Amino acid sequence: MTDFVRSPHVSWQSTALALFFAVSSTLSPFWSSAQAAAAPTAALRSDGAAAVERTLALFDLAAGGRPQSVRLTGLAPSQTFEFGVRRDEVISSARVHLVWTSSPSLVAGKSQLNAYLNGRLVKSIPLEASSIGQTTALDVDLTGAPLQPAGNRLRLELIGHYQTVCENDTHSSLWLEVTDDSTLTLAGESVRIANDLSVLPAPFVDAADPQAAVVPMVFAASPDEDTRTAAAITAGAVGAVSAWKGSRFPVFYNDTPAKGHFIVFATNAARPDFLKALPPFEAPQILLTDAPASGYEKMLVIAAPTSEGLIAAARALSERERLWIGPRAVVTDDKAPEPLAAYAAPNWVSADEPVPLARLLQYPEQSVSRGKIPGAVTMDLRLAPDLTAVSGARAEMRLLWRYSRDAQNTPVDVNVYANGAVASVEQSRTAQGRGAADVELPVAAGPLAMLSPQKTLEGLAHNTHLAIAGNFTASASDGTPENCRSTTLPEQFFQVDPSSMLSFRGLYHYAVLPETALFTQGGFPFTKYPDLAQTALVTAPHPDEAVLSTLLTAVARMSAQTGTAPVLVRAYDADKITSLNKDILAVGMLPASVVQADAKTARQLETGLVEHLVHPEAGALERGQQTRSEEFETSGFAALVSTRAPGRERSLVALLGEDARGLELLQKRLANPSDLWQASGGTVFLTDDTATGFAPHKTWTVGSMPWVERVWLSLSDRPLMLVLAALAAAFAAGAILFLTMRRITRDRAASRSE
Repeated sequence: MTDFVRSPHVSWQSTALALFFAVSSTLSPFWSSAQAAAAPTAALRSDGAAAVERTLALFDLAAGGRPQSVRLTGLAPSQTFEFGVRRDEVISSARVHLVWTSSPSLVAGKSQLNAYLNGRLVKSIPLEASSIGQTTALDVDLTGAPLQPAGNRLRLELIGHYQTVCENDTHSSLWLEVTDDSTLTLAGESVRIANDLSVLPAPFVDAADPQAAVVPMVFAASPDEDTRTAAAITAGAVGAVSAWKGSRFPVFYNDTPAKGHFIVFATNAARPDFLKALPPFEAPQILLTDAPASGYEKMLVIAAPTSEGLIAAARALSERERLWIGPRAVVTDDKAPEPLAAYAAPNWVSADEPVPLARLLQYPEQSVSRGKIPGAVTMDLRLAPDLTAVSGARAEMRLLWRYSRDAQNTPVDVNVYANGAVASVEQSRTAQGRGAADVELPVAAGPLAMLSPQKTLEGLAHNTHLAIAGNFTASASDGTPENCRSTTLPEQFFQVDPSSMLSFRGLYHYAVLPETALFTQGGFPFTKYPDLAQTALVTAPHPDEAVLSTLLTAVARMSAQTGTAPVLVRAYDADKITSLNKDILAVGMLPASVVQADAKTARQLETGLVEHLVHPEAGALERGQQTRSEEFETSGFAALVSTRAPGRERSLVALLGEDARGLELLQKRLANPSDLWQASGGTVFLTDDTATGFAPHKTWTVGSMPWVERVWLSLSDRPLMLVLAALAAAFAAGAILFLTMRRITRDRAASRSE
């Protein structure tokens, strides 16, 4: 959700309006007319002033994803930024704070920077002599054009001149670079939306808000296993919708957050005090209503007669295909859904069958690029995180494309990149404006999760960024004022055919565990079954708010990676660890003896983890020095530990914080989907900006792979062992040949003597 900045100056009209909303919200019927009840009572919340102001990083709004830089040139003179308006806000003013540096060769007075909002020119900024070649900042008011609820487009366009006559669009002097200090500020008022479940997931998760979703969850007290299960399912549903934006879940016991929309879990036996006046619940149900004593904020009540019924309500809420109408819905179907098959995550493509590129497109226009120099067509390819490529593995693409042709039938170079690695360069020159090529993407042998884009440019990885660019050959010259030979370059068009096919060979579901990179990058092994049917969520019997918040954030991160809600996940108390035949995700506190990040501490954590989770008060780990290392004194300290679950070839992954500050650090880093990609090893110690990993003490494998490939893979990254194995094989072959020849010689000698 969004952090709001309240206006420090509130008129008496705004105050009266806020008081009216507060009183009316308290006195309004909480249930439908069929089941009226007195409204719940609660302390006043700090939302008396409805004024809001949000400041967004401009680069986060760039069409096609956040760029590393925004450089406007003669051939690419414009850049578009897209933003929406939250459903629970009315925006009365918008301004963009632009910071840029222009080429010192631009002609003052003739060059300008234009700002358009939804196609209407709102500001033309002349580039004066005092600002050319210098870093310049300027606020541009965007209220000259009306804002739309969604799909607002801010376009910046450079009209640049480097001389008075006979100019060339391709000249290197034509440029202006917008810096990432630029921001967009939206100001207005919050409004009360209707109590209608059809608006979900808004206002809790709003597609118009590019920031991470912050969804507080409220409980009567520390919840039991079933209530924690329902909360985890709900958090996962939020994570699946939030996707790349990330999500966090502050937890409150018998209290409401100071501001913001929130979710409440209530049963007849356990409900917060502000819901005490409600009549007994007769069935699992979902209710959207005004937050207590709030003028515009909402709370979503997930209620049931017992905590077991909360699971049915949470599952029903997570069904995207179900249409809710009205403020309240009663859940009549409490049957658990059928388990999903392994590797059935909607966000992952199968490596076992050909995949059309249409499967990778998030919107129809994604496959098209236009401009004097059309940008690359980009798309993201996600594979299961436990896939391993053997030597000779291949990723092949039958690529089809279309492009615009000029009178000279100028050829087009089509470049294909996978995570920045060049896969192919093809040239196309056809009268039909079409082309086709067989492209082989680079594949490095080894686990794909260890070849993430943040670590290497070796091509195919668990997450692969594909870029396909059509480069049009064109030339233009300046000439002289007396003999001007300047050429205006036409608009070009390039499209990747969505029916292009991608296929794989030599990829196997095979992984060496424990490995934290599999968890941080793809949620493995838990996400193998995207509904988390084989996952157990473990905490102490009465977890505090920080522990539960960390658990919910971790579940949401996994659901963001799979794209589906964890409707079959279950929560358990820590004393049941030894009896669980599931992969276990546990959250708790670090032992007091863990004071530094070293190999000895990592091994102690790995070997004593189960005992510590079951009996945290027993001090299962060896006591060392009690003074924390200096590197952890100024920041939170946490650990991510992966090991074997007790007695089975199952995984146990534990998220441990030194205190509430350490758990807050875990939440912050887990809430960012692009964070923790550098984490690897069996145990990883975390601070604000570091992830120090140590190799596991014992390993095991999951999945299947031909034994020959397993042997070769195990030797491929050990050149010395490979040389020794080759020498041993040569010696063995020579010995066998020698003994065979010697025996043949003896047999011949014996036959002659006879």
